[in-house]
Amino acid sequence: MKHIYKMDLLYTIVLLATLIGSQIRQVEAQTQCAEQRFCSECITAHNECAWCNDVEFTDTRCAMNTSILTSKGCQEIKSPTNNETKTQDKPVQDGGENVEPVQLQPQKVKLTRF
Repeated sequence: MKHIYKMDLLYTIVLLATLIGSQIRQVEAQTQCAEQRFCSECITAHNECAWCNDVEFTDTRCAMNTSILTSKGCQEIKSPTNNETKTQDKPVQDGGENVEPVQLQPQKVKLTRF
């Protein structure tokens, strides 16, 4: 019975540490966004940062997500997303006579942000 109690305590500690780590990362991301003063800096500071482009908006223009800006009355939000397209994706294979080895998959990707 004592062993089960120790395992429960260990699981509780691991769970708490995971939750605390997650909260710390979220606060760091919020801070990263809030510190930005220009649109280009905002949308590249963190993948969740969004920029309010309203001329009359007086609050912090860069926030961690679009819902924060919407809740503050922002109408025009810039929040580009990343897109990855595999342009060459051959399966991995050993080389041989007249056969080129393929050691990495995918071989080519196209990254776009819109």
